[in-house]
Amino acid sequence: MPLPDQDPLELLVAWQEGRCAGCGHPFHAEAVIDHCHESGLVRGLLCTLCNNAEGTAPPRHPRWFRYRTLPPTLILGLHLPYQRPVRRRLTQLLDRDQELAAQER
Repeated sequence: MPLPDQDPLELLVAWQEGRCAGCGHPFHAEAVIDHCHESGLVRGLLCTLCNNAEGTAPPRHPRWFRYRTLPPTLILGLHLPYQRPVRRRLTQLLDRDQELAAQER
């Protein structure tokens, strides 16, 4: 569970360390904010390929069943509604991290 003074969105971005929650590879393009269409809650950050695969995979596909039942936000104890302010803030954090990574190269 996040500490009271921790920004839950920053925690999610930091915990994933620039990697896709589906395949584990570094993001090569923009990260996608994945969410559950039933609950309306953010699950984690995926690469574009994994986001497309997750959306079309059968319910019991091993990788996606595991991801859907234990997504990063659940592991971290976060409850993030997939709403415009959350999406906007996550996008800002991801852009910031990409800029920092580009400066380090």
